[in-house]
Order: sequence, then structure tokens, then C-alpha cells
Amino acid sequence: GGPVGTLNIPVPNFLGFGKDVSLSGTVSRVNYSGALSYRDNFFFDTNLRFFANVSAGYSNLSQSQAFSIPQRKTFYGGELGLGYYFGHNLSLTGSYGLSWIKAEPSFSTLTTTTPNPFLSEYNRTGLTSRITLNLIYDSRDSMFPTSGMYHTLKLELADQYIGSSVNYFSLLSIFKFYVPLNKRQFPLAQDRDKRVVWRTKIYNEFIVSRSSSGVPMDLRSTGLDYGANFPEPLVRGAGWLGSQFYFPNSLDAAATKQTYPIGANWLVGINTELAFPIIPKIGLEGFVFLDVGNGFNIESKWCNSLQGSLA
Repeated sequence: GGPVGTLNIPVPNFLGFGKDVSLSGTVSRVNYSGALSYRDNFFFDTNLRFFANVSAGYSNLSQSQAFSIPQRKTFYGGELGLGYYFGHNLSLTGSYGLSWIKAEPSFSTLTTTTPNPFLSEYNRTGLTSRITLNLIYDSRDSMFPTSGMYHTLKLELADQYIGSSVNYFSLLSIFKFYVPLNKRQFPLAQDRDKRVVWRTKIYNEFIVSRSSSGVPMDLRSTGLDYGANFPEPLVRGAGWLGSQFYFPNSLDAAATKQTYPIGANWLVGINTELAFPIIPKIGLEGFVFLDVGNGFNIESKWCNSLQGSLA
């Protein structure tokens, strides 16, 4: 929970050369991140698109009150890619990304008498080398859309054969819909900021690893922050989604139990909201929203092998 601040500074047609540059950042109680991106939508005056970005961030889930064994993560990375625009709002992109990640448990709440069977699961330091394929349909009317749709189907593969210290395969689908409810009253483009808009986002993420160690803890979905597409929580105000295990704080039979969250490798959710202008000239708006979602764990490592060791 807590407030989330976002900053997005787009610079279309940078220096008059038809290139797009943007600077973005997110600040919340558990997450700090920033990114700089560059895009050429008509690479060599063709339907090819070239894009590049660099990003960095830090998250500290010790700020989450829901769990007492959280994780800290620091990352730096970049991505290079090419895309092709087919027309009719449809494009396909492929990219290569490389990230350095350090993930570790927050020890501030641990004691020397606490048995920590999962503690090693929260540690990871190394490179993540990945290849991504992304199919995108985008018919939105502007950078701050009031009508249209945005859909994406994204496949991502990380493997040791391309220099990654972890291997996984992920499938992400996002469907966004923007429906203006008073477009008849404000049909002109310059009046878009006066429209009342019903916005809906449908999110589905699945990640699996062929390694016996399973998907690393820091890559498992938590619902707290699922990346650049949606910097806000999947279910706003709900906290961490997914599975958690409970173990006693000590060997005493009467000891209280410690919570070990492991997240989920399948995350689904729907966000729907009604946005209405308050002060259109400065872009101030209010909204009423309803979020529904959950995280599920279907990896055999957590579903089967550890069940017998639960206290």
C-alpha cells in the first residue's frame, strides 16, 4: 500500500530529427526506479523501428508491513531492439536485454535463533541475459489516451547459452481498453482532456524455469509492482499476492511463526476505473476504480517437495 509517484517526460521529435526520447521514474514506499529510452519509428526511412533503453532501480520490501522476511533488490540494465510496423496498428518487435541484479533478504527482522529454511532462496547476484519477442496492437488516440485499445503478447527467454546466470521462460499478455463516455459532447482532439473515460486493463503473466531450483524469488510475481507497463500494484491496497509459508521463530513448541512469502509464477488481474476531469487545463483528474486479481503457484518445487517440511 501507500502512495505511488510517477514521472514521465516524453520528448517527441527530439531535436527535430523524428526520434522519440523519454525519461521516466517511479517512487513508492517499496520501489525506486528510473529509465531513459530512445526510439526511431522510421529507421532508415522504412517501417523498421529501432529502440534502446537503460534503466536502474532499487526495491526494499522490508517497507511492506505484510511480511517479516522481505527482499531487497538492486538492478541495472539495458535493452536493444528492432521492430516492424505492419500497418493497421500492428507491430512486432524483437530485442536483447542484459541486466545485473543483486537480490538479498532483509536481515533487519531476523534473529540468530530463527530457523531459516528459505533464506538462501532470497539471495541472487548475477547477470540476466534475455531475448524478447513482442506482438503489439495499439490504436490509442494519444500518449494520454481517451479512446482506443492497446494489446500486447510478450514472450521472453533467458538461458545460460546466451550468458544468463538463470534460465526461465515467461509469457505476458496485457489488454487495455479506453472508452470515452462523453465523446459526443467533446468530439475534437483538443477537447480530449474534458472526456470521462472508462479504462480497463486485463493482465496475465506466467513464468517457469526448467532448472530444479525453480524461478528465482526476485523474478516471481508479487503483485506489488509489475514493471514498466503498470508501476502501480496489481490490486491497489492489497499488498503481496501469492503463496507464503509459516515456520516457528525458534525450536520452542510455543514459538510464534514467521512468514516467508514466495510470490507466484502465475499472476492474473483486472483493473477497471472511471476517470473524470477535475481541472482539465493542468491534467488533474479523479477516478473510481475496482481491482480484482491473484497470484498462484504451480511450480512443483513449492507445490510438492516442501509440503512435508511445513510446521
